[in-house]
Amino acid sequence: MTLFHRTILVIVSTTIALVLLVAVVSDVILLSHYTTLEKADITAKTGRIANQIDDSVNLLSMTAQEVVEQFASSSEPSVSALKPMLSQQFMRSHRLDIAAIADHAGHIVAISGFSCEKNATKQVAPEH
Repeated sequence: MTLFHRTILVIVSTTIALVLLVAVVSDVILLSHYTTLEKADITAKTGRIANQIDDSVNLLSMTAQEVVEQFASSSEPSVSALKPMLSQQFMRSHRLDIAAIADHAGHIVAISGFSCEKNATKQVAPEH
């Protein structure tokens, strides 16, 4: 093998080695950082969603407790005492889309629907 052939072989093999080295380093640096950023972003968004769900559950629980207390404190506990709790103002302030009142047997006594986005009353059939 002549000196020319050896020189060409060294140049070609060095070029291939450098290209492979750059590819591996780029893959490790870019992809690992990208996946780390994506995992952090997904974790943050999942945490925010979980917090929103917890807040909604807590608000719903407090609203139910408020309705129970208001019903218990009314002088004449009946369905008419609960009607103010099905008003647009009550539903808007408590961010409720639908409210239903059932008796001890589970039969719906009163039901009301409200669209918080459209700020309008919704008709709700008692079967639903």
